[in-house]
Order: sequence, then structure tokens, then C-alpha cells
Amino acid sequence: MKATLRLMQIMMVIVIAWGNFHLIGFLSNSNTSAYELPGKNEGFCGTVSSGESNADSSVRDGKLLFSANCASCHKIDRDLTGPALMGVEDRWPDQKLLYQWIRNNKVVLQTGNKYANELYRNWNKTAMNTFSNLTDAEIAAILKYLKMHDAQQNLPISVAAL
Repeated sequence: MKATLRLMQIMMVIVIAWGNFHLIGFLSNSNTSAYELPGKNEGFCGTVSSGESNADSSVRDGKLLFSANCASCHKIDRDLTGPALMGVEDRWPDQKLLYQWIRNNKVVLQTGNKYANELYRNWNKTAMNTFSNLTDAEIAAILKYLKMHDAQQNLPISVAAL
């Protein structure tokens, strides 16, 4: 019994260590983000081996990034600490401003932008965390994941479940 428990503890340490090494980029190449994890068709260096398009990879990356950066305050389809993110791109006047908001909302608020300041007031002047570390590609992946989720919500249940 003790030997089995010890073996399970060792296996857990290995699994956790593997995840930490990959997340900080030791096992990924320069074409992958520090947030990417290998998918079902990926090798150790994050290369797609077969059966997965770049679009699928981008949506998967967006989901991982959303989970790591956004999900503690936002849900896709309902309000939480922050507003629901379904249709977020439709609510912003332009994509560049949305990217600026995600990276540093305080700077956008200081410009006096009407929509940004209204959003800030409507959420009891609760400041959103800043994400200056996110690249354009990573923000695009998150937004692509949100769009994919939006599209799936509009499908009949039998199709969305596939």
C-alpha cells in the first residue's frame, strides 16, 4: 500500500514538472507561445503532425489563453466579475482599441473614450487586470475562441454536441 502511494506521488511530481517545463517554454520552439500545450496531433516542439489545421490550433490556443488569463473574471455567456465576452468584438468601435483595452485598460480610459469609460462606470469602476504580456496573435486566438463559442451557441443542440 505504501509503495503504491509513493509511486503515485512520484508520478504526480513528474506530471506537474512536465507541465511546468512546457508552460515556461523549455520544450517548445520559437514558433509556439509559452501558453500552448501539445494537442492530440502535436509533437514535443508544438509542430502539427497531422489532422489539425492552424485554425483548430488557434482556437485551442485561445481556449487555453482564455482559461489562464480571462476566466477568473469573465464568462463567455454570462456576467461575472466582468461582463460576458460573447460578442465582445461587436461592442468595440475598432479592433485596435479592443487590443489596447485588453493590454492596458487604464491607458484607454485616460483617452476619454466614451465606450470604455461607460463600461468602466457600469461595472462599478472595477478596473480590469492588464495583460501587457499578450501578443497580437494571442489576443486574436482568444477572440477567435470566443467567436467559435458564439457560433456553437447558435447551432442546434445535436450539431453543437459533435
